[in-house]
Amino acid sequence: MIDRNVALAQVDKASETIVDRLETEIRTYLETHPDATDTAEGIAAWWIQGAPTRSAVEQALARLVASGELREIRIQTGIILYAKANS
Repeated sequence: MIDRNVALAQVDKASETIVDRLETEIRTYLETHPDATDTAEGIAAWWIQGAPTRSAVEQALARLVASGELREIRIQTGIILYAKANS
């Protein structure tokens, strides 16, 4: 029988690893495209390889904003764009 808490911890660890990878891919993209600006959907489609979940991309973006590496730009339509913080 699988211990539910152990299974949940493994899922959390796997999710954390995915989010870490996404953060690294976003940083790498911005190293070669420092003036890039896009929505979470655009970042998922164009900046990141594979097919990450929207939730994982949003978690990675939130962590990069919190660390000061990215900034959010809110435009009148309510859309949020993300860009390198020091550009």
